Amino acid sequence: MTPPLLEFLTVTPTLPRRGGQSHVDISMWFVLACGREAELRPDPREFCSVAWLGIDERNQWPADRFGPQMGRFIAKLIAALSR
Repeated sequence: MTPPLLEFLTVTPTLPRRGGQSHVDISMWFVLACGREAELRPDPREFCSVAWLGIDERNQWPADRFGPQMGRFIAKLIAALSR
């Protein structure tokens, strides 16, 4: 398996929620070259669920489950793969 490559970094300031403080979300987007049969073993302290999603199946992705930068990341990934 090829080691993952950092492909995209996003920084998103957030507004305070009820009684909370504002904060900054930093997302690191990685590309991992492997087959769908590869076992996914996420850290349960950091992820509630994970799944393999094909970039050619974007119309089937549940839009409410992804961050606002997912579209930008996929566009960059498709452009890189077409080179």
